[in-house]
Parts: sequence; C-alpha cells; structure tokens
Amino acid sequence: MARGPGPRTGPPRPASATPWWRPRASTPTPQTYATAEGAGLTAVEPALTYKAKATASTGQNDVSADGTTNAGQWAGAALSASGTCFWIKDNIASGTTYGTGATCTGTAALGAAGTSW
Repeated sequence: MARGPGPRTGPPRPASATPWWRPRASTPTPQTYATAEGAGLTAVEPALTYKAKATASTGQNDVSADGTTNAGQWAGAALSASGTCFWIKDNIASGTTYGTGATCTGTAALGAAGTSW
C-alpha cells in the first residue's frame, strides 16, 4: 500500500495544531495562500525543501508547491520513496482533496480531487 509523501520531521505538534499547509490566523494575511511558496513555507516547516509550482518534486521531503495560482487554494506534490507522486490541494472554501499522478508538480496537484489518497 502506498504511503503519503513521508513522515513529518521535527518536534511533535498537538492534535489541535493547524496543519503546516493551512493559513494561520497569526500570519500577516490570514485566509490566503498568496505567500505559500518557497521562503514562506520554509519559515513554517524548515525540515522540508520547496520548489516552484512548475518544478517537479524529486523526493519525499521535497515539495513542489503552488500557492500563487489562486490565493484561496494551495496545492503541493511530493515524490515518495516508492516512486508515486502524491498530491494534496487545500481550498479555503471547500476543504482538502488528494490525488496521485505522473506529473509531480504543484501545478499538476491542482488536479487533486479525491477524498483520500
């Protein structure tokens, strides 16, 4: 059975903590993903590396992220150790969807439409 992009590294977070991919109320622009690429994500989760939305992920701790196509949604793709590319998309209005695909980019991850991987 395929697993997600890989285990999260770093200190454990309480179950009530906001997931690292969701906008936080304490950010300068709450409820937007407009800065959720590159340096903006590194500040939130430095254990991962981030690539531009059109650049493919090359490993499980390497995320291709798209937070600028639509400020109300974010999509990410990460290549697992098994070679499967896992997609995740979070839309502020409609929630989180999941998928897998041959193209391992944040832009491709905008196509995630499933309720689970």
